[in-house]
Amino acid sequence: MVTIKEIAEEAGVSVSTVSRYLNKSGYVKKETAERIKRIIEKHNFVRSNIARSLVLQKSHTIGLVLPHINSPFFASVATGVESEIKKHDYEMIICHTREDAEAEKRMILTLRERRVDGIILLPTERSTIHIDLKIGDIPTVFIARYYDDMPYSAVYVDNAGGSKRIINLLIQHGHRDIALIIGRKTYTSGKQRWEGALQALEEANITPNPALMKECSFTAEGGYKAMKEILATNKKFTAVFAGNHLISAGCMRAIFEEGLSVPDDIVMTAFEGFEDSFAEFIMPEIVTHNIHPSRQMGAEAVKILMKEINGEIQPGQHLMLEMGLKIQSLRKAL
Repeated sequence: MVTIKEIAEEAGVSVSTVSRYLNKSGYVKKETAERIKRIIEKHNFVRSNIARSLVLQKSHTIGLVLPHINSPFFASVATGVESEIKKHDYEMIICHTREDAEAEKRMILTLRERRVDGIILLPTERSTIHIDLKIGDIPTVFIARYYDDMPYSAVYVDNAGGSKRIINLLIQHGHRDIALIIGRKTYTSGKQRWEGALQALEEANITPNPALMKECSFTAEGGYKAMKEILATNKKFTAVFAGNHLISAGCMRAIFEEGLSVPDDIVMTAFEGFEDSFAEFIMPEIVTHNIHPSRQMGAEAVKILMKEINGEIQPGQHLMLEMGLKIQSLRKAL
């Protein structure tokens, strides 16, 4: 394999000039840069990132740790991260925990061994107490879920406010018997979404019916099982508030299996929907949802992380993003 020294000799420049070109760390004349590029492409040169990291004391990689990679939400977050890190000449390593705390622990240790410059982490449940011990001094930004007692920066949305807004809309349209199927309270996001929904009911002097309240995983399977259990009680309800888009999908499957219609028999709402316009074509039965800024969340997490890596800010920065609102047709099912 050709070396940087050999590339420099062929291009008629110094090794430091080739190094500046490769690392984008200084000025190189346009014609010189084009000559170096042609030689690199001719020899299929691949620089050693290990050697580069030893010299620069940076690997120019970050780790992105997600619970799932088959969810549109997490895919959108990853897209936001990827688009932003390119601006900083960084690469990312994606790790998939499947909500398994032990897998998360192993992946964080692997990222340490790979000497990543930083980590963006969407943590598993509260068992992530081990994170403090495993991350060490690596700059880390939590995303979507966070814990107040951990000294890391975090990017998230207004979970309580988003839930309260949807419940208030249902109440304004005459709904009082509302099924609440929201995520686990062990997650910060789940806890806050429950708080917002219950606060909206309390302010409207509506006593929540325990038979219409189910805590479940943030998955379609969780939503399906929870809705089946509520339907089995034969308790009257006219609307459903689901904790996320996956829960709402599971709820609708259970409702359809009972021969009921959405939204004619039961109005379906969700805490979040996709940023992309295709959402209304996939699940048009969801009459209203908050528009989750998932791509922006990924991008903002990178911006904060890069500032921490470069020593421009201290850990512990928090950023709460606003959510849009999509109302397709809030038809009554009373």
